Formats: sequence, structure tokens, C-alpha cells
Amino acid sequence: MTANTPRQRMNDKRRQHIFSENCTGHNVAPCCICSQPIHRHNDRWIVERKRALALLGKDVNTNCGPAHYDCARVKTHTEDLPKIRKPSAGRLCTRARKRSDGRLAENVLLAEGYAISWRPKVKRPWCG
Repeated sequence: MTANTPRQRMNDKRRQHIFSENCTGHNVAPCCICSQPIHRHNDRWIVERKRALALLGKDVNTNCGPAHYDCARVKTHTEDLPKIRKPSAGRLCTRARKRSDGRLAENVLLAEGYAISWRPKVKRPWCG
């Protein structure tokens, strides 16, 4: 399984730069989720990643946009988290293959194409 994209620190300068890139008027930019205007100093807003880092989105300014705090929270809980959460392995297993001796095979294929290794780790004696 692949790892998440590394996250850079979102400092104030980068945050303001992302807002300015999307600015359509004097201190006004559209929300990247609902397209309603955000007033830089009057509204509560955050920088939202259009594709979440946990879903292998890139940590670049083109993947970020200003969003209302409430819009971003709804998007995170309804769109991003269900894709990020890992369902239990028992629900995803399509079929566990058995060997001729009755034990499970080394890898059990899951519905989304992931494989889990069931082979126990064996400590090997040092040959020296």
C-alpha cells in the first residue's frame, strides 16, 4: 500500500498566497467547494486541498484553494474520510485460498486489489 503524501507546513505566507491566487476582487475569493464568495477578513476560512493528501493528492498550491470552514468540514466528512477509512478485512475478502494442507495461502486478495500477507515472520539463525 502506498504512503500518504508528505505534508508541508502551512505558514501564513503560503496561506495568504493561495488566497491571493484565487482572488477575484479586493480581498474576496470564491470557495473552492461551494463557489460562494469568501471575504478574507470577515469570514472563517481555511485552505482546503481539492484532493486529500491521504488520497495521494499533491501538496502544491494548485491542489489547494480557500474554502469556508463549514464547507471544508462537510467535504472532509462526506467525501474524503469514507474513501480514506479502511474497511475491515473480513468484509473485503473475496475468497481466502487454501493450500493443499488446509492452511490459508500466503496472500489473501482483497476486493480493492490489496493483498495482505498472512505468512508468519520466521526468525532465521545467524549464519556467520
